[in-house]
Amino acid sequence: MTTWRLRTSLSLLLVASTAVTFTLVGSVILLYRIPVINNEAEVSVQAEASEKARLLEFYLTGVEAQLHPVAEIADNGTPKILQPLLEAIVKDGDPFLGVYLVDGNGIIRAAAFAEQKYLRAHSVIGADLSRTPLFANLTERTSQWSDKYLSASSGKIVIGVGYRHHQWRVIAELAPETLRDSVAAIAGSSLDAQLIVDQNGEWIADNQKQAPRRENLGADPVVKAALESPGSVSRVAGEKQDSFVGSARPLSLGWVFIVTRPAGLDNPDIHRTVALLGFGFVGALLVGLLIAPWWARSLSAPMQRLIRRTHCLAAGDYSDSTREMSHIVELNELDKDLRLMTDAIRERETSLARSEERLRATIENPPAVAIQWFDRDGICRYWNPASTNIYGYTETETVGRSLSDLIYTQEQQQEFVSLIREIERTGRPVPAIELQLRHKDGYPIVVLCSIFAIPGPAGDQQFVCLDIDITERKRAADSVQASKQELEFIFNASPVPMSVCDMDRGARITKVNDAWVRQFGRKPADVYGKTGLDIDLYLNPADRETFFGAFAHNNKTFDDMECWFKHADGTPILCRVSARIIEVSGQRLMVAASEDITTLRNMATELRQMNEELEARVIQRTAAWSEANAELELALVHLEQAQDELIRSEKQAALGRMVAAVAHELNTPIGNGLMAMSTLEAHQKEFKEAMSETLKRSQLEAFVGNVGTAAEIGVHNLRRAAHLISSFKQVAVDQTSSQRRKFDLKQLIEELLTALQPMISRSGNQVTANIPPGIKLDSHPGSLDQVLSNLIENAFIHAFGKQPGGLVSIVAETTAAGRVRLLITDNGCGIPPENLSRIFDPFFTTRLGQGGSGLGLNIVQNIVNSILGGDIEAESSPGNGTRFTLTLPVAAPQQARGEESA
Repeated sequence: MTTWRLRTSLSLLLVASTAVTFTLVGSVILLYRIPVINNEAEVSVQAEASEKARLLEFYLTGVEAQLHPVAEIADNGTPKILQPLLEAIVKDGDPFLGVYLVDGNGIIRAAAFAEQKYLRAHSVIGADLSRTPLFANLTERTSQWSDKYLSASSGKIVIGVGYRHHQWRVIAELAPETLRDSVAAIAGSSLDAQLIVDQNGEWIADNQKQAPRRENLGADPVVKAALESPGSVSRVAGEKQDSFVGSARPLSLGWVFIVTRPAGLDNPDIHRTVALLGFGFVGALLVGLLIAPWWARSLSAPMQRLIRRTHCLAAGDYSDSTREMSHIVELNELDKDLRLMTDAIRERETSLARSEERLRATIENPPAVAIQWFDRDGICRYWNPASTNIYGYTETETVGRSLSDLIYTQEQQQEFVSLIREIERTGRPVPAIELQLRHKDGYPIVVLCSIFAIPGPAGDQQFVCLDIDITERKRAADSVQASKQELEFIFNASPVPMSVCDMDRGARITKVNDAWVRQFGRKPADVYGKTGLDIDLYLNPADRETFFGAFAHNNKTFDDMECWFKHADGTPILCRVSARIIEVSGQRLMVAASEDITTLRNMATELRQMNEELEARVIQRTAAWSEANAELELALVHLEQAQDELIRSEKQAALGRMVAAVAHELNTPIGNGLMAMSTLEAHQKEFKEAMSETLKRSQLEAFVGNVGTAAEIGVHNLRRAAHLISSFKQVAVDQTSSQRRKFDLKQLIEELLTALQPMISRSGNQVTANIPPGIKLDSHPGSLDQVLSNLIENAFIHAFGKQPGGLVSIVAETTAAGRVRLLITDNGCGIPPENLSRIFDPFFTTRLGQGGSGLGLNIVQNIVNSILGGDIEAESSPGNGTRFTLTLPVAAPQQARGEESA
């Protein structure tokens, strides 16, 4: 009988027991686990495909969201304004290679590309994308991702994404390779093969870094099975191995996300299970062989080991991982408990360290969320880097301090502490509120602030404040609101009466501007939501059918229709109507402009009547002018007789020398009047001939202008002649011919200069006026016109002579005690001192026989003193020009000599 030592026997027994145990247990495990692993793999690949597809859809939704602001801003801006935004989106091609802003007809209105060396944005402006599948799909859907296609702009294989907002579409192009990194990030550390294909089996992206790639995978069995039944799992037999294929198709993309894992014994989980069992079997044998020789060792060694491990554990050293067993059950249990306690402490400390690291990363890494911690008194206890980015203050400047001297005002600090106390009392967080704070550099910042409580280190509470900088978002919103208000202001400020009707609601009025309200006398509240028939707008209701019939065949434009309307008081109004049909947010609106041409039509009618009477009037006036000419000739004879009488008197000697000059002066205005009337007669004949044909508006306007010009010239020259005659009949101005009224000084002088413009232009000189607005006079405008005309004419004749280039300036200013001062200054030759005191004397002139009568300034002085109730003074020196200063009362004297009674 063979005998064995106890150590050998125990060693062989331990080895045999270990081998048999692992063989039986391993076989049972394999028989149970292989089907379970296959079932788990089948379920896992489909779950993973659905989850990864959801993550991909979420990621692509974020990519697509970058296009939303472009389309939304396009409603209130222009493609030119959006160009910098498009260029900012494409940047360096991450993720977009190009972005297009497309209108509702498919025409590119703006574009930007990451690779400018291959393509210039302006080269594609105006291109038509209406036939592309992506644009066509956007007519039915708000957003759409396309299959791979060849870009007509860059010549590259790209993936398109589009977003529709109202009438605008924003289309962006991405390189398929761009999605590969995203798919790898979504896949994480998964060993499963992951693939994305479009509906045609074209490769989009995968997570295989070294695997060869084909563009079209539609013939691949795995891809084919996924395309035929997306959303289900199948087992596909391959040349080398079988695979479980899980697939999912996101609703918003149309692509298929495929996850494959080897099936059967090729499954890596089965490989690992078999390998683990094999390693366990071998390891168990080795452990048994090593433990058996020391099986009989005394209890001192295990006890020393346990004591040593306890000391290490107390010192925080968990590195002792030996697992020696003892024959004593209690020692084994104690060793096991120490091991479990060591593992639990190590796991908890590791978990705590990871939690602290995640919390620190969560708080410190967000670039746009400012996080601060405060105690119950509003003292800052923590300040993350994002807070420094937003407010400019560092952690050193803020921690341990109240922020009232930094970003808060005193009032805001008090309100902030009140909110903290309210949270401390109720336990409820403060929802997001909008605050206007200040940056370290002093400029304001608008933030969205949320406050809630967290446990403090000493059992108390700390209060977390989350701030998000919305300054730019607020500024953009204010800009959009300002744009809307500006459009509303422009609409109401337009001088053209305009109305807006909803064509989808039977052409009911939705908006009218102020000009429309003034023209038709109807309040907006009385017309909104009603049709023109409801408010009895049309004089003839049949005109409405004719007007809206113009839009029956999808016409969007209608111009120059004449239609009779009714004012609120029943007065007929003839309008020229123009309209446009536009679409805003899917709503068909008609914008109509109604120009009142009633007065114009009446003027045309009156003009026809006036034209019929014009020939008779011209004949009558020609006869009257002939009689006036005869009277003037008779007056000339009387003046010659007066000359003989003046010769007898020394005082009237000067008048005799002026007779010849007076005759010359009379012939000039009379000749000008005759010339104006003859020109008017010629224009009348031309106008009469034009009336026999089609009369144009321009011809009518030209004829009216010619009539006015001729009448103005004739009246002006006849007045000049009459003035010369009356000047010699009496030096004193007859005040009874001056009528009194209230007038604006600036308007009066501007009208006077307009009437004198022909004379000013012929002279080659200039007359300027600087009259402040708002100066109102209650006086005699005709007399003031005469004074200013005489002073201007006097300057042209005496100050400038025949030399052009002179300047006469008229300046007005108000003085105390209700008076106005007029300064009439020229830059002419000036007046010698010996003549300055005589310029207002009757018959004093230095141009006898050359157009000067010597009565002009005397008449001016009489008008200013007697009629206007003011004073006139003259300042001059040779070579320095002359200045006349008129000081006039705002209200002329009521009892001025010769004034007509009211």
